[in-house]
Amino acid sequence: SRVALERNNLVAWQQRVRNARLFILDDLQQLAGQTTGLLELRATIDELLANGAQVLITTRLEPEHLPNLSPAFVARLQSGLSLALQPPGPLVRTELWLRYAAAQQIDLQPA
Repeated sequence: SRVALERNNLVAWQQRVRNARLFILDDLQQLAGQTTGLLELRATIDELLANGAQVLITTRLEPEHLPNLSPAFVARLQSGLSLALQPPGPLVRTELWLRYAAAQQIDLQPA
């Protein structure tokens, strides 16, 4: 959303994103400290949920530890399912890369 705000394309961004059936935001912490972006995100999440969309947000920190998130927004984020996930280990990562390479028809051999 930061790019859209910077380019004054907010209305176009809102129309495209707020009509989605699935909204995924990776690395919420990158918006922490951007008051305008966070306000827009909260409004977007509220509208998406009101329209029955699914919302998935990832962050490396728990929402209450992110700077400049209002207590109301933290509570909103915590009202859904919250999971702590560990990154996959080296064997799983290797297998994922091999499968991706095969799907892209890239000849990649494990070390």
